[in-house]
Amino acid sequence: QDPAYLCDLYWMERNDDGTWSEAINFGRPVNTALHDASGSFTADDVLYFTRWSDRKRTEQYIYTAKMMNNLFFEANKLDSSVNVPGYKSINPFVTPDGSTLYFSSNRPGGKGGMDIWTVALDENGLPTGKPVNLGEPVNTPYDEETPFFHQISSTLYFSSNGHQTIGGLDIFKSPYNVDEELYGSPINMGMPVNSSKDDAY
Repeated sequence: QDPAYLCDLYWMERNDDGTWSEAINFGRPVNTALHDASGSFTADDVLYFTRWSDRKRTEQYIYTAKMMNNLFFEANKLDSSVNVPGYKSINPFVTPDGSTLYFSSNRPGGKGGMDIWTVALDENGLPTGKPVNLGEPVNTPYDEETPFFHQISSTLYFSSNGHQTIGGLDIFKSPYNVDEELYGSPINMGMPVNSSKDDAY
């Protein structure tokens, strides 16, 4: 792989005047000679991210790395409950309370293409039980990716090319009814958020 074209994870700080600092590469052991991207932090300073190789793009897996004093321990791949060999598990998002992992995967048992799945996490940030496919109306036979759950408004944001889109992947939002544990029909965020190109994250 050409190092000039690898995905790496970076961090930035927002200044008091609203501007941002320069992007700083996390370095090793988070970033490697493979692609490292699509990160999500918990309140306990655990980073979840996706790692893959150009030589085997059909396999993409979710890793975690714990940070202490701005330094990371070695990254670990989540077990086969999340990372099914031969399939993609990507775009991890962990709720702020650290209790739930959302991710996108084309693993068996879905609606087709990439689907959004969820699994509970224990106090160590590790999956407990089997991931659950969010099903309809969120998932379709096409691709649903980049989940983000906003707990305050109880709304799931994600990208899809399987719902009615302006073009390619569009960003949608789906309200979650906590009492009935059901997701509402996805709503296209429209322009200027979405365009004729792929729109995600």
